[in-house]
Amino acid sequence: VSSTHSHEARDTVGIWGASVSDSGYTPAYMTFFREQAAQAVAEAVASLEFADFEIANFLLRDVDTSSDPGVQTDVLRYVGDNRDPFIFDDQVRVLRFVAADGVGGTTGTTDTIATFINYAAHPEYEGSRNTIMSSDFAGWMRNVVEDGGIGPDGTMLAGVGGISVFVNGAVGVQIGPNYIHPAEWDGTALADERAEARTVGEQLGWHILNALVSPTETHDGFPLAFRRARFPILVQNTNYHIAFGQMLFGPRALID
Repeated sequence: VSSTHSHEARDTVGIWGASVSDSGYTPAYMTFFREQAAQAVAEAVASLEFADFEIANFLLRDVDTSSDPGVQTDVLRYVGDNRDPFIFDDQVRVLRFVAADGVGGTTGTTDTIATFINYAAHPEYEGSRNTIMSSDFAGWMRNVVEDGGIGPDGTMLAGVGGISVFVNGAVGVQIGPNYIHPAEWDGTALADERAEARTVGEQLGWHILNALVSPTETHDGFPLAFRRARFPILVQNTNYHIAFGQMLFGPRALID
């Protein structure tokens, strides 16, 4: 389970209402949201199967930095920072689970079950003027990974199928579409922010498919494990204190 966000989604926090004193938190929608999440977990558990997996990763920076190693020209096609100094993670990490041979799997196949994509960028590429519900660049990226996409030389890479899941990385204060210059593969400028979001997502999706052609690691039946910890944090932002007091966040248990 991973939680991320999109700046083009419903307000599940509460601080994006019609005014600073109005909550955007909608109890009826949040009930629906939780029910859908619980159903997704139940369906996932019901369809568990044995899996192998492969790992791929790549950097967004220009491969040829001999003229100025400090300039990462390709990175700014996709992601930037809103503060000096520009510090962001330009690596994309991919974990693809495929059906294992033998009991519980699809014998003799490498059918994709799911692909986890770890990349650090705020999903707000469509801009603050957008009024359309959207999963932003992550939606177009997932579509290409699942269904295929066209690369810089015009050739098509087939999708890997399965379900692609975007797991956000270290986004810092404002890692995302800041000072970037996205463009079509041939350098053609894009018409608006929605076109930029789509292009960034589709090109990232193609890069992911290209990386999966020759994964860096493959593991058969490798055991996975996880750890968890719960700890309190001190909220020092006065605006949040006011928001808690005005119940802008809604009557949620985590306020405790």
